[in-house]
Amino acid sequence: MPKEEGTAVAGFLISDTLSRIFTQTHSCFNILQIMKNLLTISVLCILFSGCKKNDTTPTVYVSGHLYQTCGGLAVKNQALYIYQLNAGSNSTGTLATGSTDSTGYFKIPYGTTNPINLIELRLGGGNYAVCTWPFYSRDIDDLNVYNISTCNIVVRLNVINPYTSLDTLDINDYRNLTNLKIPGPFTPGILYTANNYQILLPSYLSNSETGILEEPFAYRINHAPTFTIQPFRLKTCGTNEVVINIE
Repeated sequence: MPKEEGTAVAGFLISDTLSRIFTQTHSCFNILQIMKNLLTISVLCILFSGCKKNDTTPTVYVSGHLYQTCGGLAVKNQALYIYQLNAGSNSTGTLATGSTDSTGYFKIPYGTTNPINLIELRLGGGNYAVCTWPFYSRDIDDLNVYNISTCNIVVRLNVINPYTSLDTLDINDYRNLTNLKIPGPFTPGILYTANNYQILLPSYLSNSETGILEEPFAYRINHAPTFTIQPFRLKTCGTNEVVINIE
């Protein structure tokens, strides 16, 4: 029974039953009938609670293709499941299951009553997630996901103030996940390119794209007490540029 229909029917029946109870209280001989009516209310409440949609009733779906790597082969016949941490009364967190076909295509209907926590698409047989997204009240079509998600990152300097040889730029180095120290004076142009940088858990962005909406890029000059954060967008399988203004 749909929740809205169950609410209307149960509300009418309970109201009608209560009305009959109060019209009968003037006579002590109607006690037995009153008890029967109260029992009716209890039964209606139980039936009404049973009409409530559970956490995993499918309301939308996600579809797309699973590949091994960017530009790589499709992953065939791979078990998948949709997981949400703290998914309401569903203690396992598993909302739905599915698999890819011989072309790597999948389509998995799912639903949840928890619109807050993120949803993950995971590989069957473990807890490795290939993509995450907030719950949408709409379908996601043609999503491209990868067992290993990578991208290229180009770091470019826009030099407004070149500083001097006494100055030092500390900047994130995505080639080896360390900080790179650059002595002044600084020159404009491409500082470095990080190829095949792995995105550990990409998010759904739009259309068929995944990645990181705001990746925090950190830099500072002359060992400033705090780093300046320059957010930039990481697109899976794309070349992403971050421009740092040296002022």
